[in-house]
Amino acid sequence: MRRSLLIVALIGAFPLTALAEETVVVQKSVPYATGSAVREAIRTDCDLQAKLATYLKDFAEENGYTVVAVDTFPEGDARPQLELVITDAIGGGGGAWSGPKTVFIEGKYRVEGKVKATFSGHRSSGGGFMAGYKGTCSILGRCVKALGKDVADWLKNPEKPERLGE
Repeated sequence: MRRSLLIVALIGAFPLTALAEETVVVQKSVPYATGSAVREAIRTDCDLQAKLATYLKDFAEENGYTVVAVDTFPEGDARPQLELVITDAIGGGGGAWSGPKTVFIEGKYRVEGKVKATFSGHRSSGGGFMAGYKGTCSILGRCVKALGKDVADWLKNPEKPERLGE
C-alpha cells in the first residue's frame, strides 16, 4: 500500500508533458511580419528574431517537448509546426529613459499541414530593476523572453484563448 502511494505521489510530481513527450517544429529565427514598421535600429541591433526563437525552444524543452529548429518548414511534414512572426517592436532609443518597450507577435500552430490554432500576444517592459542602466535592446530582450515562455506554456493546451501575454 505504501509503495503504491509513493508511486502515485511521484507521478503526480511530474507534469504529464514530461511523461508524454511531443515534438514540435519551430523556426531557428522568427521573422518580422511583412510590412511591419519596426525601426531599423531595432532590426539590426537587437537580434530579437534569434532571441525569441531561442527562448521558445528553451522553455518548450523545459516543458517536455522535443524541439526541432529549422530554417524553413519542410513540406509534407506531419509533425506539429509552430510558426511565429514578430508583428511589431516598439522602443525608442535611450533605454528606460525613453519609456516602456513592447514586442507584439502572432503565431500559427499546424498539425499535418492544417492550421489548428492561432494566437497573438504582446509583452511590455520598463526594464525592471536598474532599468536606468539598461539599453533598449536589453529591455526588448526581456519582452521576447517573456513571450517565449508564454508560447511554450500555450503549447501545453493550444485550444486555450488565443491572446497571450498582457
